[in-house]
Amino acid sequence: MIEVNRTWISAPVRQIIGEVWEYITDDSEMTFEEYAPRIDSDSRWYISSQDGQIVGAFWMRRVNHITWEAHANVIPKYWGEGQGTEHCRKAIDTMMEDTGAKKVVALIPTSCKPVMRMAEEIGFVREGVTVASWQKHGKLYDQVHYGITRI
Repeated sequence: MIEVNRTWISAPVRQIIGEVWEYITDDSEMTFEEYAPRIDSDSRWYISSQDGQIVGAFWMRRVNHITWEAHANVIPKYWGEGQGTEHCRKAIDTMMEDTGAKKVVALIPTSCKPVMRMAEEIGFVREGVTVASWQKHGKLYDQVHYGITRI
């Protein structure tokens, strides 16, 4: 059974982020050692677990009183076969209920095709594109704006 709980503790967040750092970071100069997760009332972290094992860390950042931006981070051993997708789906449901969000948005670089497919499987729809707005290893990528609305 998948459990998702809000956390105010940075250690489990850093554990997950450490495993996915290379996949989620752009060409900024920040290193993992410098990284500190932002945890406050407008920036919430949730941890998913299954059978007592931490699987993912999910971040929601308030955009306004009904819209939040989401970021999903799942340990690589749970990628594929729908496992990560199910954790993301449960996290989005939990976060929307907890925050009262009516709209959740996600910006996904076009270099991350599996993440784009996962977002669509969860129910996110493409809502736009920001051209050449993400850089990885010196190459520019567009970011696709995804959204899910529940009223």
